[in-house]
Amino acid sequence: MDETPPNESGHTQLDGPTKVDASADTEANRAFVKKAWATFLQGQDYDAAGNFTRADDQFTQHSGDIPDGVQNMVDFLKQLKADDSALTYNTLHRTVADGNFVLTFSEGSIAGERHFFCELWRIEDGKWVELWDAIGPVPPDDELAHSHGAFRSVAD
Repeated sequence: MDETPPNESGHTQLDGPTKVDASADTEANRAFVKKAWATFLQGQDYDAAGNFTRADDQFTQHSGDIPDGVQNMVDFLKQLKADDSALTYNTLHRTVADGNFVLTFSEGSIAGERHFFCELWRIEDGKWVELWDAIGPVPPDDELAHSHGAFRSVAD
């Protein structure tokens, strides 16, 4: 991924807290993010954002395209959908969780072009409070340098 300039809120792809809260319930956070992913991202139910975020709209965004705040993320995703450039999430392939951090690795498309979505969510009190992402195009499996597919590990 190419590094992007800071977003309107001044956040970059590389800043923010990195300390894992060992007292956080890893598996509860993983289950929460999987449910939120299925509803908000895969289901494109952007109006459900309030079910997964804090009422005070405290949400730090590290995407170069979106400033902080839940409503800014919702507005951005709704505009992409209105422009026929929606982020379509098809399959959640993996989650990796440790304390208050949950990483999702999924596959889908943007405006019909196959993409990967790698998103790191920070959870506080059972709500999303911060997001880092890396999103990029994926070539067809038959054009990859190996025969394992873009989303399948050798061990699968």
